[in-house]
Amino acid sequence: KGSVTLAGKDLYKMGMYQSAIEDFTQAININDKSKYYIVRANAYEKLGDMENYILNNTMGMLKTLN
Repeated sequence: KGSVTLAGKDLYKMGMYQSAIEDFTQAININDKSKYYIVRANAYEKLGDMENYILNNTMGMLKTLN
């Protein structure tokens, strides 16, 4: 799981936001943590997808409450 998120972070830094989203989605499927939703939300924001940005930020915040 660590390599999945490291790749996602690198992809994000390179501006490859869609690929980063796919990587963070894999991380969520492996380990459903709030931080993965938050970083995926940031990638959606960079793509201008505000609906998924809000959805993922909300999911990330809700996960911190559990």
